[in-house]
Amino acid sequence: MPETTLTTPTLDTYLDETAPATSRGADATVTWGWGGNNNYDAMLIFDLSAIAKGSKIQEAILSIYVTGDIGAGVDSTTIWRVLSGNSSWVEAADWNTVDGAAAAWAGTAGCETEGIDIAAGKLYGPTNVALAGLPKWVDFSLAPSEFQALIDVGNYGIKLGSTVRLSGVNRSGVFTSKDGGAEKPKLFVRWIEPSGRLFEYKFNKYDPSPVLLGPMGEEIALNEVRADKWVFTEGFDLPGGIAYESLIIDPRMGYIVGCTYDEDGNRLGMEMDRNQFADAIIKRLVEGA
Repeated sequence: MPETTLTTPTLDTYLDETAPATSRGADATVTWGWGGNNNYDAMLIFDLSAIAKGSKIQEAILSIYVTGDIGAGVDSTTIWRVLSGNSSWVEAADWNTVDGAAAAWAGTAGCETEGIDIAAGKLYGPTNVALAGLPKWVDFSLAPSEFQALIDVGNYGIKLGSTVRLSGVNRSGVFTSKDGGAEKPKLFVRWIEPSGRLFEYKFNKYDPSPVLLGPMGEEIALNEVRADKWVFTEGFDLPGGIAYESLIIDPRMGYIVGCTYDEDGNRLGMEMDRNQFADAIIKRLVEGA
């Protein structure tokens, strides 16, 4: 099952209600939460292009390195998915605008309106987040069903904030931005790739001079073979290279867990897992994907 850790966002900033015309995109830190009488909303985008549409999200974890807080944690911390009406936001964005100039947020200032600016469904929370023992990494386990929309509908970023609105009660936290040092925000994602997909390698072990082929019949050098790919063996060729779900019990379909190579690139060892394909399909059926 593929997974990745994106070690830095492509964009990050925060919207500061106390300075509504000020861009925070170049700041070394990002603030989120409630400041007593005003909001601080963190905005981030990670590049999710490595995850194909149709993939089934299994797990997603946002991690931030929190360096300080006011008020002993951030009550009602919430993470939302940004909607397409705000697809043009950039790091120069401020509380009033998506571009730090004249283009307003789709709904209300601060990207606040659920259903217009941000999704009504929550990626996380609202949950009280304790921040004792700083500085430290803080992880947010995101709802896979809501994260799925970032892949299937569109990735316009996420918003991290608080739903607390108590006058004079300060509940805010500060974390390192992508411009602030080594401890940048990161995102871990694990997913199941689409079924009915192309396998990457074909191998006819009955061929007198066996070679590995790609799905279009092109020859693949042994030292170019990589793990986390599918291979079909024993001389059986599927039209167009499609691995259909009806073949989940076929022992000729294998998932490459690991590869070893000799120094000259003339020999290849593949560690195979023949159960993972079936596991992925069964899980999809159980979850109604």
